[in-house]
Amino acid sequence: MSERVHVNIRIRPPNATELEKGSECVAVTDDEEIKIGDKRFTFDYVFTQDRTQEEVYFKIGVPIVESVLKGYNGTVMAYGQTGSGKTHTMTGPDGGINSLNSPDRGLVPRVILETFSKLAGLPAAEISTTVHLSILELYKEQLNDLLCTQKTDLKIREDRLSGRGVYIEGAEQVGVSSADEALGTIEQAMQKKQIASTSANETSSRSHTIVTLTVTQTDHVQGDSKTTGRLYLVDLAGSERVEKSGAEGNRLKEAQTINLSLTLLGNVINKLTDGKSVHIPYRDAKLTRILQDSFGGNSRTVLLCNVSPSSYNSQESTSTLQFANRAKEIKNKPRVNKELTGEELKLAYQKAQEEISACKVRIANLEEQLAVPRPGSMPHRRSFRNSETNSPTAAAAVNNQNNTAEIDELKAEISSLMRELDERKEELYEMIKECNINKDRAQFYETREHAAVTRSQELKQKYDRERMAAESWMRKYNELKDSKQPAKNTTPQVKKKQPPRRASSSSRKSSVASASSAAAAKKSSDQISEYEEQIAALRESEEQSLVKERLASAKIDELLNDIVQQNTKQKDTERQLREAISANTLLDSSIEKMQAVS
Repeated sequence: MSERVHVNIRIRPPNATELEKGSECVAVTDDEEIKIGDKRFTFDYVFTQDRTQEEVYFKIGVPIVESVLKGYNGTVMAYGQTGSGKTHTMTGPDGGINSLNSPDRGLVPRVILETFSKLAGLPAAEISTTVHLSILELYKEQLNDLLCTQKTDLKIREDRLSGRGVYIEGAEQVGVSSADEALGTIEQAMQKKQIASTSANETSSRSHTIVTLTVTQTDHVQGDSKTTGRLYLVDLAGSERVEKSGAEGNRLKEAQTINLSLTLLGNVINKLTDGKSVHIPYRDAKLTRILQDSFGGNSRTVLLCNVSPSSYNSQESTSTLQFANRAKEIKNKPRVNKELTGEELKLAYQKAQEEISACKVRIANLEEQLAVPRPGSMPHRRSFRNSETNSPTAAAAVNNQNNTAEIDELKAEISSLMRELDERKEELYEMIKECNINKDRAQFYETREHAAVTRSQELKQKYDRERMAAESWMRKYNELKDSKQPAKNTTPQVKKKQPPRRASSSSRKSSVASASSAAAAKKSSDQISEYEEQIAALRESEEQSLVKERLASAKIDELLNDIVQQNTKQKDTERQLREAISANTLLDSSIEKMQAVS
């Protein structure tokens, strides 16, 4: 559902310069209309000079706090020329320094007090809450963090996947648990704000200030569903004319940057309200980029424009009123920033489907009623015209009027139902879109969780490897240390005689313990000597056995040689004997032949 930007006007009392150089040119006809010269403007509310800070808060601050606690994003922004009372309205006198607890404090401290008062009334057992605070300044197109002065020139990012939208990367988010803690933090930050004196304003803000209050509520009854509301409290630096402010040097550069950013903001508002522009130049300036959701996006926005009543500043006041008149035409699309559970999304989808089905059935019934003529009514407009032409009677005219009125009522009802159906469809599409965003978000976080689990497993394995390596090195170190450690000297050392002195009970016990340990050492030394003698004897007997074994093997070798020689001699004798027998046999045969011849 769309909702327009609420625009309010506040007129401050005239200052000394205006009383001297001009007269009042602004007139308030009622609580909603203001007149300057011959031009009239109508707004949501016009605060006159006699309206107090408390009245401004109850008209603007209370509704916006209630919206934020319901889960909506909210923006309260002060706009106007330099010295028109913007900072006084937002924080209080002296720029909020040492005045946040005064009766004349501004919107920011009152909103803080109201927020913590409302949160204190919630049942702690069912709903847990957290509040975070961020304070930034835009000085010469450079984003600086007033909670951490080391963080300068911060970058603007956008995260559509998680639903976070436009945010400042690296901005300090301070958790606050009480209103006093939050007010103390704001007061310290405001002391670091860029302020300078000009001819138009003694305490001129030279930067745009943005205080962001983030309230997160976790409902433990509804499955730990979270609702997050963000409230942007914006105190814009005032536009100024150099001939009036007398700015020079660095003051002049600051004024040029401020006027440029406000001009680009006006350009964005013109594009949003002309009804023709497709592209909105949010990225032309950091201010418009930060306020992207506040104008045309997901936010309930209240614009408070401060003007001077004097003719001395009539040109600036007219420009401010024209800016406000265009801004009230902006349509935002605020929605509750709630992380629904799966069951809640299913129920919302089913409910929307049932409402659409009921609307379709009702439209079909009405269309049937239009198509079927009723008794006594004309079935068709052409036949009614024919009958009116043929018999122009008063009864026919009345019947015609009745039927026409009934048809118009039915058509109006059908049109109303069609619009309702379109709205329901739009809501359903938004729910489906949000459901898809939640699915993408869940998949994104699931992927991150899987990556984190994988990374943790890898780190665990690496740790185990390093631990095992360390244990291995420790064992090696201990072994090396033991191998290099010198043996204990068990030889009793002769101590020098000392003059006798009276020993205490503890010294006597220690001497007894040392004597017993010395005896144990001597006994172990004797055992070691005995073992060494036995080992020496065994080694000696082993050497003797080796010598005997060598002698025996030598004798065996000699006997074997003798046996071989004897065998050789026996073989020679046998060979000689065989030769002699053979010769004897030949001799006998030759003798026998000689005898036979003779």
